[in-house]
Amino acid sequence: MSDLKGIVRAAHALRAEDEERPLLLATVVNVAGSATRRIGARMLIAENRWVSGRVGGDCPGAEVIRKAWWFTRDGSPALLSYVSKGDEMDWGIGLESNGLVDLLLEPCDVDDPFDPVAFLESCLVAEKRGVVATILRPSNRRVAVGDRLQIGPDGAVRSTIGEGQLSEALASRARAALESGRSEVFAEGGVEALVEVVIPPPHLYLFGAGADALPLATLAGQLGWLVTVCDDAGHPWTAKWFAGADEIRLGAATELAAGIGRDGRGGFAVVMTQDYDVDRRVLGALLQSHARHIRVLGSPRRTQRMLSELGVSSDHRVHGPASMGAGAGTPADFALAILAETQALGTGAVVGLPGDEMGVVHERRANPEIARIMGQPYG
Repeated sequence: MSDLKGIVRAAHALRAEDEERPLLLATVVNVAGSATRRIGARMLIAENRWVSGRVGGDCPGAEVIRKAWWFTRDGSPALLSYVSKGDEMDWGIGLESNGLVDLLLEPCDVDDPFDPVAFLESCLVAEKRGVVATILRPSNRRVAVGDRLQIGPDGAVRSTIGEGQLSEALASRARAALESGRSEVFAEGGVEALVEVVIPPPHLYLFGAGADALPLATLAGQLGWLVTVCDDAGHPWTAKWFAGADEIRLGAATELAAGIGRDGRGGFAVVMTQDYDVDRRVLGALLQSHARHIRVLGSPRRTQRMLSELGVSSDHRVHGPASMGAGAGTPADFALAILAETQALGTGAVVGLPGDEMGVVHERRANPEIARIMGQPYG
């Protein structure tokens, strides 16, 4: 998820410099053993250098890049295997090391309607999922490595595979994967394909532009998230402090808050203007929005008072400051805790981490095993 934004932006920058510059996208499509990257990890290569993303524990060396270009020298996608040895890549198929990784190499062409970077960008811009089923190992000459079926964020189905039983089977699996959000390997009739769901990064809406908000915006940006900062007061320093944000909105905080998610895009909101009346107005607007997760900094009592004044007894989306229960106190501590819980909510791993003490506002569903390990009470 974190590679998506960086790869798309790097490709844009390189193509702005030279439209004819050759680009290569490498994607992990299968992992066996203890390799350091998951399926779907990507890396963008330009000419003789790594640009963005990761497919291993470290930046690839010159030999890796040369081999990648050699495998795709005819302009066609290629599948190859390498052995992952910690931070090194040993090209071959030996099994004595940590993990065996299958890598799909795809030349990128801005004029190609199936350009892989363009598909990633469509999901990023729409902030909606897409899915692509890519042939990895064909069983006959009717399909080749790299042939694909795509379902874009607009729901449109496009394919280089043509019509027939294989196309129908892949389309059915792709729709199921899009619904579940889970990628899978498709194997039928001797054909192997990766059905991969492309999930855009979370979009963090940060209401507040004080010094304590800066670590949160910075860390979210480093994680590859989309970041929108709204400064209701319109401070003159906001544009400079939050230069790394994707968007800065001055004023109209309630208007922005109320509109989150109405276009089908997801959104996570953090309210930290340090002004009680502004926080309450923003929270009221967020409660009318489709924001997936709302976090209000301040004491649980303060947040509960806001909800009472807004005529709301509870809302499962509203959470308090995650790091208070863990004993954290600095803005950086709060940023780390908030983003950790939001990441867990986005992936479905954990909802309600230990230390989140807004039990009156939302149902507490922390993982008991994590609570035991963290030494926090569970209940």
